Amino acid sequence: MKIYPVTVNYTLLFLEQLEDQHDLHMQAEKFYQNVRLWMKWDTLQTLAYHHDIEATVMGALDCLSPGKLEKKWFAVLKSAILYDMEEMSANLAGSFITFDRARFEDLTREEVNRVLTMLQSLIDNGYSKSDNLQKILMELVSLTGVQRNGSNPLTGGGFADIWEGTWGDKKVALKVLRIFGWSGDRSNLLHDLCKEAIIWRRFKHENVLPFYGCCTDAFHPQYALVSPWMKNSDMMSFLKKYPRTDRLGMVRGVASGLCYLHTRKPHVVHGDLRGANVLIDDNGIPVIADFGLARVIDSQATTRRAISFNGKGSIRWQAPELLHSEESVNVSRQSDVYAFACVILEVFTDEPPFSHLRDSQVLMAVIIRDERPRDPGWLARVRGLDDNLWKIMKSCWATQPSDRPDIRIVLEMHPFSSTATKED
Repeated sequence: MKIYPVTVNYTLLFLEQLEDQHDLHMQAEKFYQNVRLWMKWDTLQTLAYHHDIEATVMGALDCLSPGKLEKKWFAVLKSAILYDMEEMSANLAGSFITFDRARFEDLTREEVNRVLTMLQSLIDNGYSKSDNLQKILMELVSLTGVQRNGSNPLTGGGFADIWEGTWGDKKVALKVLRIFGWSGDRSNLLHDLCKEAIIWRRFKHENVLPFYGCCTDAFHPQYALVSPWMKNSDMMSFLKKYPRTDRLGMVRGVASGLCYLHTRKPHVVHGDLRGANVLIDDNGIPVIADFGLARVIDSQATTRRAISFNGKGSIRWQAPELLHSEESVNVSRQSDVYAFACVILEVFTDEPPFSHLRDSQVLMAVIIRDERPRDPGWLARVRGLDDNLWKIMKSCWATQPSDRPDIRIVLEMHPFSSTATKED
């Protein structure tokens, strides 16, 4: 597949005109070699290594400083790049008609993620045939051969039902999305879901739930997200079953996973961190799940507060700035840190934040009286919630987001300072 053909042609032309200069002669020869290599690549290779190609082209153009080319030629090159991007988007929509699924599955994990990211970038920038590219993207993140087990879901929440299923020889969890009050364009949901799925696929950390892909046929017209089966269920259920668990180790693991998300480039905000969204793997290790899904569903709902989770409502974990109805504030790393302190409270008390209050009372307490959860008492202390940890929690509950510590700072504080992050 040809990529940046017009831009490459102009670049070669300009380099030829100036190759009497020794440094540019060497640059031109190296550029020729790269172009000959690119010509041998198929569509998937081109997409997977698009950024390498782009960097090489831009590097060659950087050699053509304003002192060596007339200024008007830079406008020509800029137009050429835009033209090539439009052409690439249109050509991709056609080339995937004969798409070889097996070839795609032969790519490495990193190459797959690059292909998906590049397609999403073309869609987000509104290049031609973006609707067709959206369908292609959904096909690429969709899994084949997923089977659901049983005729009823095992559990259900505010926006999804959880089914047991199989994918090949793997036992998997199928999270089937439900949207209350949704009457929007299905394509909008598809777009948002693809974006979150692509982000999720990139993660590899012991405290972050792996993601296999989407299932579009087993529950049509609903979508299912496919991830490894966690037989130990969520963290709060696990702690009730095994009360002697190292609870400090649990919250340390959650902090480590959250730090991994927050330090990605670009950084990732969870947006709905709470005990029910932390699962326990077969080795008893906590893994964070469901990052971004609340945003996907909420963006398609008829009102901002159309979602209620497990009867208690996500408002119990929400930072004050998110609860003010007159303000439109997005979730942030700071609001995640606030929620993390609420998760610590859950872990050491087996209760949600403000367990003694109804949802409406929580809103009054947090928004009007600027209250925070009260000291949990002796049982939490016996379980390991000491003065140092309580001090950390209170700092994470600061009213102003800018006053809350970064999760990386939290991990450096006692008693979290012994944490270790495992990632790619």
